[in-house]
Amino acid sequence: MRQAFRYEMLKVEQKADKHALEQLEAYRSATEQEQYEMRRKWAEEQSRMEIDRKRYVPVIQDQQKLRKHQALIYKENLDLLLNATSFWMIDEEKLLKAKDELEEAIRDGEEAMRTEKVYYASDTKTKWLWLVLYIGLGAFLLACTMYGQSLLDRYQSIIS
Repeated sequence: MRQAFRYEMLKVEQKADKHALEQLEAYRSATEQEQYEMRRKWAEEQSRMEIDRKRYVPVIQDQQKLRKHQALIYKENLDLLLNATSFWMIDEEKLLKAKDELEEAIRDGEEAMRTEKVYYASDTKTKWLWLVLYIGLGAFLLACTMYGQSLLDRYQSIIS
């Protein structure tokens, strides 16, 4: 059950990182006036964003937790974009560094999503084998408990 939630969190991160990378690419190819407007828009969005500090109940409030995580990732990406694009001068090195960070985050997210997707995947034979092993373990522990109880009953006079 939590696997699906973790996968959704990774998808949210992927989507936000791809959006930030697209914004950075658009910024790099924009004119100076368009770049100014983009920076102003990012700064406005960042100043309006408020991340709630509430804690959410797992499973019951997963959607609210996803929205909070999405806002947090979006705010982090806005910080990255604003730091990479200063108002006073365009530093190509900062832009490339931000682009590399976003691309690395996207690659890491894709790898994490792939791992999350196949981590619990197994064939039917393996599932049945583990079921039989768990039932066998339960039977063994039951037999040990019953044997221990019979020993306690048999030697009650010595113990007390």
